[in-house]
Amino acid sequence: MVFFKKISLLIGVYFLSFIFIREIITTHRQWVPNRLFVNHNQYNHTLSPNFPPDVIHEDDHDIARDYKINSLGLRENDEIILPKPEKEFRILVVGDSFVMGNLKLTDKLETNLNKMFGNDQIIFNVINYGTASYSAMLHLARLKHQLLGLDPDAIIYFPDLTDVYDDTHRYLWLAEYDEDGKLDRVKASTRILRAKRRHKRQINHFLKKIGLATQKIRNVRGPKVHEHKYFQIFDHAKENINKLSKYTKQELNFTLGFIKDYVEITKSNQIHLSISMYPHLPQIIPENKVYGTDMMGSLYNRVFEKRVLNLSEKENIFFKSFYEPISQSVLSGKRHYLPDDMHFNDYGYDFLADLVTEWVVKNPQKSIGFAPQKEDFRD
Repeated sequence: MVFFKKISLLIGVYFLSFIFIREIITTHRQWVPNRLFVNHNQYNHTLSPNFPPDVIHEDDHDIARDYKINSLGLRENDEIILPKPEKEFRILVVGDSFVMGNLKLTDKLETNLNKMFGNDQIIFNVINYGTASYSAMLHLARLKHQLLGLDPDAIIYFPDLTDVYDDTHRYLWLAEYDEDGKLDRVKASTRILRAKRRHKRQINHFLKKIGLATQKIRNVRGPKVHEHKYFQIFDHAKENINKLSKYTKQELNFTLGFIKDYVEITKSNQIHLSISMYPHLPQIIPENKVYGTDMMGSLYNRVFEKRVLNLSEKENIFFKSFYEPISQSVLSGKRHYLPDDMHFNDYGYDFLADLVTEWVVKNPQKSIGFAPQKEDFRD
């Protein structure tokens, strides 16, 4: 009996040691932002202010060559002047990595606006306000804690198809709300917090299997062998538009709530807002052809875009979809996206920059709230 107890104790010690060591390794290997990004306790993360530093880390030389970040954590060569100069018409282009990675968009838009409408009385300044892995929730938190202080005249806001996943499955657990139930901040995510979250998910998964808990949000998981790296991110976009699951409806409503709050705050602060969207490639050609999987090919739906359009129309916000021109160009044989990646290539970024610039210059009052005089229009 004593021998059996000793053996049981020894097995227990070995088992707990294995679990403990495994946890240390797993937690340590979790994603840690490179020096281009830093945690932020009001809007989760931001580009690292004043990057690159005077002394560049050996792993950062390539990034330092491509990225220049100002003191506010924006991908801008220049600092934002505060208070805003009297003659400046300030436009912020807000989005995630699709905006952050497209400097030509802000450069072309600023150049053409000043060429068409700039004069001794007005100078247009278009600022890149894009940050990778941002979603509607983080955009709203940053609007409250930083953006309003920059005194913009107009915002061009690009929601992204990934927002629907990110809000519910990446940032929901980090969000904090005020007494009125409105978003206050989105805490930074540390390795310890992610480890705790992973444990909670594992426990909840076990409780659901034995019937002691119910599934409240979609069960997301890493891709299987035959699936691509983004598989779970677009679960909501794979569903039949006439048979949306309760999880997709829940995720859509959650994200749209933040966009609605964004609209209300910009209105109350007299900031002109327009909303624009671009397609992801599997919305144009089947997913299996985009990512080279052996799964049945189908197009991602455009439900999120249509819901954003409906919200914009209800709130009297100018909405512009770039689906048709990008789709037509892709189907004609042009390559606008990186292989095995969701993002545009350089040609795609150029194409989007031209589309946005043409749209704004032709519709300045609706897109940025600027009403030019007849004599302002130039050849």
